[in-house]
Amino acid sequence: MSKLRSALEALLSACVFLASVGIYDLLKVTDEELGVANTMWDLFSVVGLGLAIIFFLLDFQKTLIFAGSNFQLINMITPFIKFAGTAFILSKGKEIVGMILGMGNKIIDSIEYSELDFDNPEFTNMFDDANIFVLVLALILCLVMLLVSLIIGALMMFKCIAYKIELIIRVGLTPLSLGDLGDGWQSKAFKWLKGIFGHMLYGACFILVIQIGAQLQPAISASIMGAYNGLGEIVSNEIIKTLLFAIIGLLSAILVPIAELGVLGACKQLTQEVMQ
Repeated sequence: MSKLRSALEALLSACVFLASVGIYDLLKVTDEELGVANTMWDLFSVVGLGLAIIFFLLDFQKTLIFAGSNFQLINMITPFIKFAGTAFILSKGKEIVGMILGMGNKIIDSIEYSELDFDNPEFTNMFDDANIFVLVLALILCLVMLLVSLIIGALMMFKCIAYKIELIIRVGLTPLSLGDLGDGWQSKAFKWLKGIFGHMLYGACFILVIQIGAQLQPAISASIMGAYNGLGEIVSNEIIKTLLFAIIGLLSAILVPIAELGVLGACKQLTQEVMQ
């Protein structure tokens, strides 16, 4: 009986843990993955430099045409300054991006995963008086919830891996967008860079969502305990009451991970909107 109850408690803990396990490590960009982005950057930087030269020539020609008789040296220098800034970003951009991603890895390393505490006296005492029939049914239900948690965890990992692949591709293709960087905030280059930072912000949402979910879980567990105590006034049969609480408690173990998965679907759009 004690082994069966221990297995039930362990599976309940696993339901929440498996839904988000490994997410933090997956969010970190490794040196090998950054190397792929750097290789793409080196390949496309030649094309990006060619586009920057074309934009420089067009900008310089436009300056000559509109200068007319009102010739000013500063107007002639401006296209060169723009081109020099773009060339500098093309040559040093991958180091800057690598530094930003390295800072992100350090932030992830500094975050402690909030483990949930299932050492609830009421939960433990509830199964002290339960018979073998109740424990077996609860164990079967818990196994089903465990399977659901594994599916949720797999979907979370899929979203995380997709995020990282898209980030590497975005960084690698960045040189192609930097040609008109000198045109200011309305240039396509700045829109592309804002898209990259928006995507990085989406990665930060993974951590925020998991942390917020871990903070919400105790409150949800407390409300479940309140519902269980309320059942005592309605249901007199202890076996039925125990089964109901087991069902509600096991479902509550995956409610937060399911909500986290749903919120992540909206976070991508929200982070892109905030950077527009």
